[in-house]
Amino acid sequence: MVKRKRVAKKEKPNYTFVFFTIFIFVSAVAAYALLSGGSMGEQKSSIPLPDYAYRNQKTLDAYTIATKIPEVFEKLPCYCGCKSLLSCFLDGKGRFTDRAVYCDACINEALDAYTWYIDGLSLNEIRQRIDEKYGSNTSR
Repeated sequence: MVKRKRVAKKEKPNYTFVFFTIFIFVSAVAAYALLSGGSMGEQKSSIPLPDYAYRNQKTLDAYTIATKIPEVFEKLPCYCGCKSLLSCFLDGKGRFTDRAVYCDACINEALDAYTWYIDGLSLNEIRQRIDEKYGSNTSR
């Protein structure tokens, strides 16, 4: 009698787990994208913003950022004549002001400061860049 060698059957991979994992990942990314929005201003501020903050996307972004990192804005100068960058957006009692709505320098400075902040620059480095970029600009 001739003995046959048993050949192990190749099992088909279980694609269900792979597809499920991919589905969960894609769903999480899609949910994050929907909830966070494409720009900073679409993210919900923890403080309700005044109507004038919605003038345009840049203004909305700047007002939203001012509510998120007021401790940074408070320590940065504003070259349009305000006491600090924070005072362009909020008064000393934490109430919104409309100063920044009418001032591109305030808005642009806020957006730059935030970009540098999330890039990990120190407050001193942010201040130095603000001074270099806006300190000599007199066309406001």
